[in-house]
Amino acid sequence: EKAAWAMTSKIEIYREVLRDDPNSRVFFPLARLLAEHGDTDGAVAGNGIYLENTSNVLLQRMQLNDFQNSAIRGLGVSGFTLQYSTINGVSGNSSAATEGAVTFGTVIPGANGLSGGTNLVDGCVVRGAVEHNMEFYSYVAGSNYTLTISNSDVKANSAAFGGDGIQIELGGGYAGTATVNVQNCSFDDNKSQPVQATALVSSTLDITIDWNTVAK
Repeated sequence: EKAAWAMTSKIEIYREVLRDDPNSRVFFPLARLLAEHGDTDGAVAGNGIYLENTSNVLLQRMQLNDFQNSAIRGLGVSGFTLQYSTINGVSGNSSAATEGAVTFGTVIPGANGLSGGTNLVDGCVVRGAVEHNMEFYSYVAGSNYTLTISNSDVKANSAAFGGDGIQIELGGGYAGTATVNVQNCSFDDNKSQPVQATALVSSTLDITIDWNTVAK
């Protein structure tokens, strides 16, 4: 009973913080607690698709429009595939939090978006993020993984807060290797770089970028 009371109390504290500051980073600890508490609807609120600690995910021919947080949000996902899909409208309402069209992992608190395996985004249109259209972070100990982004249009993030078309950042406690391929993509009207990729501390990033087009 004490454990259940403690969890309920923590959930209420997190909810109070979010009522005062809807952009607070306590959203993700709250989501985990709600999922553990059986409130899966509350856990995923604001996201089109929420994935956590799962594998072999196949999403095809989807149309995702207008989400308060992210169209697709991932934590600890391996073997992820998104194909022939369109993310449109506006995804996210805060550039301070990890929100956008496709968002995997976080820097603070540290979390890995992709946790291993072979991952693919192919034949998609991804646009309208509040900051970065696609972002992938690895910030705690984890496995090597491969990510290919191909044959996709990545464009037109927020005029006010828009950042990169694709942002990839490894650091913190992650000491693995991410092998990334970005090929045959079109980048248009991303407010910062088409692709920004960084390996910090003891992480390794092996990235190949070829046969892409960039417009501004």
